[in-house]
Amino acid sequence: MNNSDPTSSVTSRMAARKPVTGASILVVQDNRALIVKRGKEPSKGLWALPGGSQEFGETLEQAALRELAEETGLIGASASFLSLLEPMRFDDEGNAVSHYVLAVFLCTQAEGELKAGDDAEEARWVRLDELNRYEFTRNAEALIREYLKP
Repeated sequence: MNNSDPTSSVTSRMAARKPVTGASILVVQDNRALIVKRGKEPSKGLWALPGGSQEFGETLEQAALRELAEETGLIGASASFLSLLEPMRFDDEGNAVSHYVLAVFLCTQAEGELKAGDDAEEARWVRLDELNRYEFTRNAEALIREYLKP
């Protein structure tokens, strides 16, 4: 997202009491996965797959490829659908405070110079044996482990 204050944007969408749709992308090349360190809420400071909210008028695949470019500087040739996730967060009383519907895509060919941008504080390639060094958002590490070969 290119909003000046993404926290208020997320808050306003959550105030509407509707799920927010988005997409993320698992990029796997040379037996390494691409991860980004989130620079903004939600999950600021945690490592994740590149991704974000879907914009009006774009498909989920287009959103995943756009977020890849915005957050990492890499251009994905294409993406194939992997999974649908529905992360929710609840307050102490059990009320939903956030609700996302995320389509996860797989990309096996991305080109360009890796450079963190937009919502990403850092971006890097990691191997399977390096994953334990990072604190991931929910589901990210499991998806990476599923698609990287030992």
